[in-house]
Amino acid sequence: MITIAPRARTGLSLAIRALLLPALVAIWGTVACTPAHATTWYVAPGGDDGAAGSAAAPWETLQHAADMVAAGDTVMVAAGDYVGFDLRTSGTAGAWIQFLAAPDTRIVTRNAVTPDGVNVENASYVAIEGFTVEGMPRNGIRAAGINCDRTSTP
Repeated sequence: MITIAPRARTGLSLAIRALLLPALVAIWGTVACTPAHATTWYVAPGGDDGAAGSAAAPWETLQHAADMVAAGDTVMVAAGDYVGFDLRTSGTAGAWIQFLAAPDTRIVTRNAVTPDGVNVENASYVAIEGFTVEGMPRNGIRAAGINCDRTSTP
């Protein structure tokens, strides 16, 4: 809230207030009311990690998606077989990161960092749904260095 104390009004001070107050309100409104930008990304077999990550031009790897996501982003994963991924980026309570797999989506090769299919490390507010993970040396989906609340969902 902006408070202007009453004082003697001169033509100059009224003119300054008339110019400054709308500018301050506009700046405050922009900062306080602008939502975070969330993006929906797409991954599909035969995609290209150099592509836009859109539905029409999906990425190929889950790791590329994990490297690109920010709080509030959703990754839609088409059916197929994939190499796993390592995620170290957090969402927020109001802007989860989501990896959502279509039916028949499998992670069949461990990620390149840990002996797990999916490794979520030191990252919170992440949802991973719909994947089948098979044949991993350690864990299918591993969450490390975070507090897990299994009742929270995005």
